[in-house]
Amino acid sequence: MEKIRNKLLVGAVGVSTALLPVAAFAEGDVSADVASALQTTASSITSVLGSVAPVALGIVGVFLAWKYGMRFFKSLSK
Repeated sequence: MEKIRNKLLVGAVGVSTALLPVAAFAEGDVSADVASALQTTASSITSVLGSVAPVALGIVGVFLAWKYGMRFFKSLSK
């Protein structure tokens, strides 16, 4: 239970640190500014994942093919 509480504390500090500049310099509706900042962040993350995912899947595929290929040929040699 202690580990979960510590992780939640670290997460809360991280979120508050990330959102602090948005709230500190906002002149109008803070909730709209925070929502806008989070939407911008989400779209940035989505675009990065879209460009990295094909390469990562290729690399993972090579390692999985190697792993299962070795397992298959070891089973044949027995």
